Amino acid sequence: MTDTPIPPIPERVAALTAPTERPEPSSFNALIWWLWPLMAWLFPVLLFVLVFSSDAGGWEMLFLLMFSPVILPVYALLNLIPRRIIRKGEDLPHGSTGLTTLLILHWWGLATFAVFFQGIGDSGGLPSLIGDLLRWLPDGSGGAICLLGGTLSVLAWIGLLMYPTKPVRQKPLKTPWLWPLLAFAVPPLTITLALTLVYANGLDSEPDAGGTSESQALALSVEETQEVQNSRWNALQAELVPLRTSIAADGWIAVAERYPRDGIVNESGLTNAYDLRSYRSSAPSYTIGTIWQTQLPESFSEARARVGELAAQQSWEALRVDVESLAGDDGQDLVVAEELFFAGDSETRFQVNIEFPRNNEGKFVDEGISIVTIQARSAEFWKEGGFAYERENAVTPAELDEFAGVTFASNEWPELRYFQAPRH
Repeated sequence: MTDTPIPPIPERVAALTAPTERPEPSSFNALIWWLWPLMAWLFPVLLFVLVFSSDAGGWEMLFLLMFSPVILPVYALLNLIPRRIIRKGEDLPHGSTGLTTLLILHWWGLATFAVFFQGIGDSGGLPSLIGDLLRWLPDGSGGAICLLGGTLSVLAWIGLLMYPTKPVRQKPLKTPWLWPLLAFAVPPLTITLALTLVYANGLDSEPDAGGTSESQALALSVEETQEVQNSRWNALQAELVPLRTSIAADGWIAVAERYPRDGIVNESGLTNAYDLRSYRSSAPSYTIGTIWQTQLPESFSEARARVGELAAQQSWEALRVDVESLAGDDGQDLVVAEELFFAGDSETRFQVNIEFPRNNEGKFVDEGISIVTIQARSAEFWKEGGFAYERENAVTPAELDEFAGVTFASNEWPELRYFQAPRH
């Protein structure tokens, strides 16, 4: 073996104290380094304009606008402190994989915080920019993502501040593109995955009146949709048969006073509903309703006593009574109509209206005849099959006229003439 000569001590000391040659950054890292001051000043302005133009912000936007001459320089100077330290260091690279990764994470975090931030209005919280676009997004989910975005932005800035203190890497990374790529792709993919999970969970979280989740309703075909809606329509009609039969055996008219947007008669058939919280934006739930009317050869007081008693026998829970009165000739108020409200065991809501008939001038007259109107409205169901309500596919006024003047027996009713349109 040949012994390697040991350099003299002065040469060894000189080698240790000599400045390290600054590594040259890659083209992409150099670009990010060059963009750093521009992003420090312009990126917050861009985010402010984006949120402000969307009407998603509240009073905080006015505050930021008023104090932007102070807030923007403070943010920019804090953001550029690590860059100034690096520029003063003779051996620190002006652009590196670590800096690029931290800067991308900081910008992603700041953008996430801005677009998910819920504004403050006169009457409480306002939807964020994303919440305004995704109206199904629960407030808690948007707030959590906003908090995570802000935390990511602050932690990345702390990493930038501490970056000049880390030792300079002498050997280049084998895959210098990997960490910037992950920093660029992971945050939006994570947010997309979180939103997808929240959306999917919401489709199964709230059952309708039939115990069906929204995802189960969406999976039904056209034929299954028709079968389900027909069965619900028939079940609702069957609930009214005992009361209709006890009031009058026949002479029932399916009321069609106004032509509806959906359903077969006014307030009958399918009607859009909004109490169920849906993750879909267009008419995600509906109710089924019906109206029946008949005339009785009885005075108002006789009809009121008999019909009220019969309704109470249906095991319906009485909710309230609305009374309509007119001033009589003797100066005393004359009751001309009463509306009785009930709730059934199946969560169906019922109204039974008893009133005097009107003459051609619209005035109430007592001719020993009373008009009884029964209305029923089901609880809400999720719209099946993901179908859209298309009004041109509903029944026409001419088809509705088929029921005009036609009377039904107390145990009969027309078929449901309207179905939701094919998948779109």
